[in-house]
Amino acid sequence: MRSAAFIAVVVVLSQAHLSPARAGAADTVSRRLIARFSSATAAHRAPAVAARLGGRVALRLPSIDAVVVRPRHGVALAPPGNAGSISAPAAWDHRTHCAKVAELDSGVQHDHPDLSANIWHNAKEIPANGKDDDHNGYVDDYYGVNIEAGHGSGTDADGHGTHVAGIIGGRTDNATGIAGTCWTTAIVPVRFMDSRGRGSASDAIAGMRYAIRSGAKIINCSFGSSQPSQALHDAVDEARSKGILSTYPTNRYKVLSGTSMAAPFVSAAAAMLLAEHPGMSYQQLRSRLLGGVDRLPALTGEVATGGRLDLLRTLTGSP
Repeated sequence: MRSAAFIAVVVVLSQAHLSPARAGAADTVSRRLIARFSSATAAHRAPAVAARLGGRVALRLPSIDAVVVRPRHGVALAPPGNAGSISAPAAWDHRTHCAKVAELDSGVQHDHPDLSANIWHNAKEIPANGKDDDHNGYVDDYYGVNIEAGHGSGTDADGHGTHVAGIIGGRTDNATGIAGTCWTTAIVPVRFMDSRGRGSASDAIAGMRYAIRSGAKIINCSFGSSQPSQALHDAVDEARSKGILSTYPTNRYKVLSGTSMAAPFVSAAAAMLLAEHPGMSYQQLRSRLLGGVDRLPALTGEVATGGRLDLLRTLTGSP
């Protein structure tokens, strides 16, 4: 069965009041991005901001209040509207807030400066008091839960989950780090993997049930296995029967690449759509996501839809 996951590219320079300069039909230059500052940010901060986002200022263009940024080796800069765009900036003109998203992964660094404002906490639990205050079977599950340990918050074990969380909901317009797909949301960290990125199907199932009890209607599952699990498949089906949409890539677990990092874009899109239409059913969400893709010849026969996620089309229902 072909994977229904979509391919997307991270827009690295979309934060810290940097925005792509409006250009005409000029030729493109490999490994360069023209960016300009909004009036809220002093131009002299360009080198520091570019460095923090993975690049350096190669040239200043004072006549248009812009700079040319060159990424360091291994960093890809993708301006909106290019071949890797999911139409996020255009969609953000329509909506930036998203519904709650549960993330089954290695956990999330809940105090990360670009994530802390978007991390869900269990209001029925008193942190670090050694008690199961809400009687849900987990002690001190305040910032999500550590299923692997059986207690405590879902603190990240190896960084993978935090990276996924950044794609979903890295805080935007805060002059810090990167822009997530959702500017504001509530991410529920559900850790079931250890520091080596390994976890059991039984813990994944327990994590999915915790996510459902937390009230999340969207569950991101950026993991997979070389061995199929009927029990996990049944758990996904059970979640769907309760109106829960899960993005579950079918390939093996990969660090910082592949469908592991494509899935959170889809989760975020689903969460944004659900915030716009809270009454949407699982089938309606799925239909809008699959029907709103940007169809590309290169993806024909490669993915189920023959297209890539388009956030604006998904959100507005436009063809």
